[in-house]
Amino acid sequence: MVQCLECPEGFYCKAGSSNYTDCPAGHYCPRNTEFATQYPCPPGTYSEDLNTRDASKCQLCPPGKVCSKSGLTSPDGPCTPGWFCPPGSASGEPISLGSEASPRGSFRLCQAGTFCPGGSSLPIPCTPGSYCASAELAAPSGPCDAGFYCTGGSTLPNPTDGAVGNICPPGYVCPQGSSSPSPCPPGSFLAHHGGQSAQDCRPCLAGWFCSHRGQSTPEGRCKEGWFCPEGSVSGLNPDYICPVGHYCPTGSPEPKPCPSGKYQDQTGQSLCKTCPTGKFCGPEVQIQDHNETFSHGMIKPADCPAGYYCLSGTKAAKQYPCPQGTFSNQTGLSNSKDCRACPGGKFCADAGLGKTAAEGLCSAGYYCPPGQTSSTPLSYRCPRGFYCPAGSAIPMACERGTHQTQEGKESCDICPAGFFCEPSSKSSGTQTPRLCPKGYFCPPSTSFGTEHSCPRGTFGPKTGATGESDCEPCPAGTYCSSTALSQPSGLCHSGYYCTQGAIHPAPIRHKVESAGLPLPGNDICPPGHFCPSGTSHPMPCPPGTYSTSLGLGAEEQCQPCPAGQYCSQAGLSDLSQTSPCSAGCGSVVILLFVLTN
Repeated sequence: MVQCLECPEGFYCKAGSSNYTDCPAGHYCPRNTEFATQYPCPPGTYSEDLNTRDASKCQLCPPGKVCSKSGLTSPDGPCTPGWFCPPGSASGEPISLGSEASPRGSFRLCQAGTFCPGGSSLPIPCTPGSYCASAELAAPSGPCDAGFYCTGGSTLPNPTDGAVGNICPPGYVCPQGSSSPSPCPPGSFLAHHGGQSAQDCRPCLAGWFCSHRGQSTPEGRCKEGWFCPEGSVSGLNPDYICPVGHYCPTGSPEPKPCPSGKYQDQTGQSLCKTCPTGKFCGPEVQIQDHNETFSHGMIKPADCPAGYYCLSGTKAAKQYPCPQGTFSNQTGLSNSKDCRACPGGKFCADAGLGKTAAEGLCSAGYYCPPGQTSSTPLSYRCPRGFYCPAGSAIPMACERGTHQTQEGKESCDICPAGFFCEPSSKSSGTQTPRLCPKGYFCPPSTSFGTEHSCPRGTFGPKTGATGESDCEPCPAGTYCSSTALSQPSGLCHSGYYCTQGAIHPAPIRHKVESAGLPLPGNDICPPGHFCPSGTSHPMPCPPGTYSTSLGLGAEEQCQPCPAGQYCSQAGLSDLSQTSPCSAGCGSVVILLFVLTN
């Protein structure tokens, strides 16, 4: 009996056959395989070789390919677009395999955030700058939104998780489709998120500088002594050093012109210098800088003009005029005290005009001490007793013989007749004429009361005499021995007679009246007469008496008529004037004389 042999692995043996045949491609043949197609390679595998012994020897369908049938000698197609096929994929679409199926290729859908072109063996992460919004994509959904960047694998056009992209950070811009932020260039910055284009980068703020790329804020303030226009990349740009006439503090967007009252004669300065005393720094002397871009700035102080003074920091040439009552013809004054007081007799009005000389003379009727502001200063009206012609620095006292009873006069009046005008002191003028005293007379312009005395032989019994004619002759029987008498000196002495105007109590013409000043008729009592005290005319010795002597002072001094003679007349002064008595009648004559007297 013939014994049957087992069919070997990798071959199949038909029943009743003594031969074994090569296992065909696409199949595997374990031991004792009976026919060629008994064991096809399962879906997801294939076999292009003969004599495959078991299913494990079937080749897995390669990545990106599909082996959808059993018994394949090669993959029967590419993976479906939007799906990926790992090795051993039996389908290009998701399937749920039973427990008997190989788990390979159970899930082949291309997930959101990836894309799978046709034939993909693995999902491709969404490319940088793009996003893949859903599953089953054969290509990215589109570019990432402007203002965002996508580093790869993003499911959103505007990712914010930071893993696959984010909103564009400050200092950067992200145009549409950006895979990474692009920094703002030097000289610019961007403070907010989500910048979309280079136009969103702001020029660096004026007064600041931005030297780096990608700045979210300006880097720093411009350095003092420099200025930084908009978009500056340096705080010390040599092209932007502060020019003369200007100052640039920290953070200056442009040079600041030195204000009035200050100046700057150097470049690169953060402060202006204060205008010194005696100088001014104002618009009148501002010099145009050679750079027409900048406003005018004060570079050099100027001398204070005549008529003005300049304190430290003076802003204009005519800011400080010499005060009223002062002037100056010099430049460069630094203080109001340097202005000269208006000289006496003149005035300097109109503060604000800067007087360089006195304006004019003080008006008549006023006087102007130094420093006056008006030609008619109310406080310096010429007082009573003084006069003030035009240009008076002080009031002048009315001179002797003149007076002034009113204020504000330029001259004094002549003292009237009957009065005298004498100041009480050199510093006080005569205000009111005073009545001429007794014993004196006062013609016009009399300066003092005793200037004109009534002469000897006269007296002035009344006040207010205007001339010598008002002096009265000394009365009969009296004498006036001196000048300026208000009453006679006394009675003439006995033995003398004083008819009128006697200057001596015992006048003797040839001795005391030789000048002829007194009135005639004043003399020693003549012979034949007697003159008691106060006699105005000699009194004759009565009849029966006579006298040959001068200066008899009383009647008793008359001598009796000598015996044998008779004196029939009064005032006999010589015996020759007597008559001899007749015989026998001498006593009768004497008796008759006695009886008649």
